[in-house]
Amino acid sequence: MDLNTLIHQCFTLTDSEQARAFYQLSKAVKVIEESGRPKQFKPLEAVLPELAPYLTHRGESTLDGCTISIFRRVTITPETISQLLALADTGHHDLVIEALGRVSKKLWSKDIEQCICKALTHKDTLLQAAYALYVNAGLLTESASVDALIEVAKHANQVVSDKTPIIMATDHALLALGLLTRGKLKAQVIPALQGFIDEKNEQEKAEIKKTLSSVSAKGLVFTG
Repeated sequence: MDLNTLIHQCFTLTDSEQARAFYQLSKAVKVIEESGRPKQFKPLEAVLPELAPYLTHRGESTLDGCTISIFRRVTITPETISQLLALADTGHHDLVIEALGRVSKKLWSKDIEQCICKALTHKDTLLQAAYALYVNAGLLTESASVDALIEVAKHANQVVSDKTPIIMATDHALLALGLLTRGKLKAQVIPALQGFIDEKNEQEKAEIKKTLSSVSAKGLVFTG
């Protein structure tokens, strides 16, 4: 079945048939990716804004999982970014934040950065937001982003939800801050990190400095 037919079915079928169509579409996208023919994704790029709302169907079906699988492989356009930002305003949607974190360097914006930073403050989106800021650390320009990342790093012993540890988010926040010591925000980041380290016990200090040493600016040494 061709891509256009699968896309049409995703929007016209219902219930289990729709879920099956989404699964088949996500499978077809993986096949195209593996074949090295990205031009075949063009029909999908055009409909990503219409697919984006399915990222918010968390736990209701397989629709959200199939949709994020597609977003991980297809180029996200400006129109899709606008839709993702609008969806982020409607609630705490982890897959919407993940998708925003996959925007190309060329299309990254202050609005995206602020949206993802805001997502750091809610348990349902914290992990995705911290990872998104880590992988896009070189694009961050906002002073508020540093403050938000430091706040995440401060809560290493809390839990996000159920038994999910915050440690993954903490590590990604620290790694993002370490990468920021190389760029335009370093004048704010370095003293903020030093102050954060100074508040920890000896074991915690050693662990934090070890994490930072792999990504921080060359020659940078934190005391304590």
